Amino acid sequence: MQRRSLMFGALSSLLGANLVRAGGVPDWVPVPKWSPEVIPDLKTVSERMVYYFGSKYDYVLFSHSTCCVLDKGKEEQAAIDTAMQILLDIVGFHPDFATRTMTDGAVLVSYNESAFNVLPAEFTLENQAWVAAEHLQGLTEGEALWGKGGLNKFDQEAQMGLLGRSYMFLDAEARDVVQVIRG
Repeated sequence: MQRRSLMFGALSSLLGANLVRAGGVPDWVPVPKWSPEVIPDLKTVSERMVYYFGSKYDYVLFSHSTCCVLDKGKEEQAAIDTAMQILLDIVGFHPDFATRTMTDGAVLVSYNESAFNVLPAEFTLENQAWVAAEHLQGLTEGEALWGKGGLNKFDQEAQMGLLGRSYMFLDAEARDVVQVIRG
């Protein structure tokens, strides 16, 4: 990864352009326009993550509610660095996501790496109307996804998935760690 960063830096210097956004997200990565100001309660998110995945892991929680699941026992800075790299790997490759409604009613958003967003049941119920109205802002430019209702037609769970993924993009850019949770 250092080699790739070095190459981006060298190319940027040669072209006189900034090829990297805030947080190290490459400039060519499409990001959603959606920057929701309402986020789930982070204490509830951390509690749900430990409940779902157990005490055999450690967790790094970011300010927009994205949580990375890590092998237990890394030193704090190593855990933070690993979590930040996980987010960059997701947005730098392809931010595919899947959703699952948990038995407690929360929506769990997962990615192709060990990062998740939990949208607690109370949060989804309280925010269902504005999410339904705004969820298409969670698509990146030119992105087309096949939902249960057809092309870019999403049920409530998938709408919450787009919200969670928007939080993940915000966390990848901001890189603001709130807490390292020891399982």
